[in-house]
Amino acid sequence: MTSIENSDILFIINPNSGSKRYHHLIRRIKKSDPELTYIVTPKNETIKQVLEKNLEKYTVFIIVGGDGTVHDAARYLYNREDKILGVVPNGSGNGFAFELKFNRNIKFLLHDIHAGETINLDVLKINDIECINIAGLGFDSYVAHRFNMGKIRGFISYFFVTIKSLFEFKPFNASILIEKKEIVGRFQMICFANNKQFGNNAFIAPLAKPNDGVYDIVLVKPFPFYFYPVFTLRMFLGRLSESKYVKYIKTSEEITIKADSNEFHIDGEPFLFDGPINIKLGNKYLKVIRTKRNKL
Repeated sequence: MTSIENSDILFIINPNSGSKRYHHLIRRIKKSDPELTYIVTPKNETIKQVLEKNLEKYTVFIIVGGDGTVHDAARYLYNREDKILGVVPNGSGNGFAFELKFNRNIKFLLHDIHAGETINLDVLKINDIECINIAGLGFDSYVAHRFNMGKIRGFISYFFVTIKSLFEFKPFNASILIEKKEIVGRFQMICFANNKQFGNNAFIAPLAKPNDGVYDIVLVKPFPFYFYPVFTLRMFLGRLSESKYVKYIKTSEEITIKADSNEFHIDGEPFLFDGPINIKLGNKYLKVIRTKRNKL
């Protein structure tokens, strides 16, 4: 990769992500180099519009926000050898950023950018929508939809929505056609993971890797209410594989799922799908800064 100057870098800040506290990050950007360029997304302008205006002006795009903001930005960087994505995690979960070992230290980030190492990540495709982290339906999707309805963002709000959802959510029926075999059953959750975690170090697919040419299907069977604390603890310890309620399947093949629930999430953002859902590895890649802490 050719040498990158600070003038080649654009920080794009979503003021509505997470707790909406981003001014201290602007101060850190200015302190690192007053010449660095940043844009706080205006109320009347989307990430889409900001990137469309600036895509050919810069090489490195640093997204300051959560997984949803990164998801929106990534679509403009797929299959671009001359464009690179970085993240300053500032959302409610930050699963993509945490898994790629990005943090809020601007000086470390600039050092990683100038080191010049990058990774090409796999990209999942859910029907016609790309996914760079985790997609699925069931309990996690139920929470994503209810969280999206609220006006308050951030981890604390997400936590309380999750607790409330524990008492409301009901398992669903689904059939999954994979490698000419059909899996039929009742499920608590079905996830399609290109990465290990939802966010906040909740590891739903501990062995997933975003650049290995396969993705993980996580099938979670309904379990007793009293098992929630055990399930949660194992998830945060990265040891869900020890549970009899969880099955993992690795594949590079396209699969089709039919379910009696139409609530889905892609990278934490809520979607509604009616009819069969097709999941596959797309023919796209996403070029991302390799941080010093990233061992991929």
